[in-house]
Amino acid sequence: MADYKREPALRLFATEIAMTTEELERPLNEPFAPAYAVSPTGAKINRVLHIGTLIEIEDADNDFVRGRVVDPTGAVHIRAGTYQPEIAATMRQLANKLPMFVAVTGKLNIYKPEDGQVYVSVRPESITQVTETERELWMEETTRQTLARIKTLVTSPDKLPPEIKDVIDGCYRPALNDLKDIVRVAAGLNGTASPDSTPDSAGKKEASKPEQAPAQQKDTAPEDKTPEGPPADTAGTTDITGNITEDAIAAASNLLGELCNSSGNGTVGANQFLDRIKEEKIAPAEKSHAVLKAIFDRGLAYEPQIGRLKTVV
Repeated sequence: MADYKREPALRLFATEIAMTTEELERPLNEPFAPAYAVSPTGAKINRVLHIGTLIEIEDADNDFVRGRVVDPTGAVHIRAGTYQPEIAATMRQLANKLPMFVAVTGKLNIYKPEDGQVYVSVRPESITQVTETERELWMEETTRQTLARIKTLVTSPDKLPPEIKDVIDGCYRPALNDLKDIVRVAAGLNGTASPDSTPDSAGKKEASKPEQAPAQQKDTAPEDKTPEGPPADTAGTTDITGNITEDAIAAASNLLGELCNSSGNGTVGANQFLDRIKEEKIAPAEKSHAVLKAIFDRGLAYEPQIGRLKTVV
């Protein structure tokens, strides 16, 4: 025990935590060796650090307290029991302050019952309220680390430790686009469509008009540009610094809530939501993705599955 050293906590997005279903076998001659799980991007995990929006606390049977922390990619389930009385007490105290940004550090718990399902949760060692700035820094660093692991998978898989490579090749066989979608969604870019798909398609349609009659529009171009103006600013979508306004965020969040409440499963398609932002004149097409990212950044929504949005409030 004198040689015991606490393993570093790795930063992972919620979707990758949920996708982590495989564990490495412990050496038979080392019963006290750390337990490791392997993620689809090749992370060797003993402990995780996750920052997101704590949206739910529930007292379960047998003195367990369960919670749910969401980031733009999905949800992380946390669970504290009789052997973690301080953590359980902290979670109960936070129940009346939801939602809030929290940092959770803990061990992965992968449960595989006989029915073939796999349940992944985090057993917290600590849970602390954090600021939006701290969350943004975590998002940036987690994105960097996730991209670095994906790059290794693509460019130099032979550099992976043999036991990690065996798990990825034998158990996960991940699709590269699915892994990239984790980062796209985290950035508020939507994994099911290119972040520039809406602006580009609109731009192509508008660009085709002058090509049809360039000679007629040459002299009238200055007059035509004046009434078009900057639609984002006149609509009140952005302030003078270019940031999305609080009014636009509130309007889009309310719209998302209405769409989710009226749907059969409590979610709405991301592209449908982006179209409705434009239809309701909350923001023009070229600003709709920025509004969606602002909602994610505030912890007001998350993506329980790729391409589907769910409101937090």
